[in-house]
Amino acid sequence: MYWFSTEQASDHQRGFDICFARLFYLGYDIYPLQGKSCFPENWSGDVSDVFTKPLKLARGDKLFTKEFANLLHALQAVQFYNWKQSVLQQSEATSDTGDVIVLSQAQKEEISKLRQALLSHMKLDGKMFSYGRDREVHFDWACFSAAVTLWEEHILELHNQLLMHLPFWKDHAFLFSVSCPVIEE
Repeated sequence: MYWFSTEQASDHQRGFDICFARLFYLGYDIYPLQGKSCFPENWSGDVSDVFTKPLKLARGDKLFTKEFANLLHALQAVQFYNWKQSVLQQSEATSDTGDVIVLSQAQKEEISKLRQALLSHMKLDGKMFSYGRDREVHFDWACFSAAVTLWEEHILELHNQLLMHLPFWKDHAFLFSVSCPVIEE
């Protein structure tokens, strides 16, 4: 969990999870993958429990059906989308929106209840982050879906590169091979 507190001693009483704050600011909501409400009426549990479990992302009245491992995984995909958005919008390969469904009323209520519980527990209100839905931002679910796929491919490539370079770490205590006459002497 990436906790930010304005106080010196961060005891999770005042502050917020930076990943949740960033998603919230960008206009996303989180939808937990539990069959029933994740919060009882008088909930006073640990916020980090929600952030470490599988979830889906929602925006407006739509739910992205792809499952994310946790809040950080979802934020990484969103940040990648923001980074590649202009390139993806120019691509013609982003016309499929099959990964998106309209939220049911029960899902909307669960998302709203979760958002309110998290903001209340962290002693925040939506105004602190200039809530993203109030800003005019072009958003395209097809581009987002393509970005998530590209993100997964990018991570797999990085993982493979890391595995390939681990022998350098074992032999030389660094990850990448450096070819230089000075080093070889």
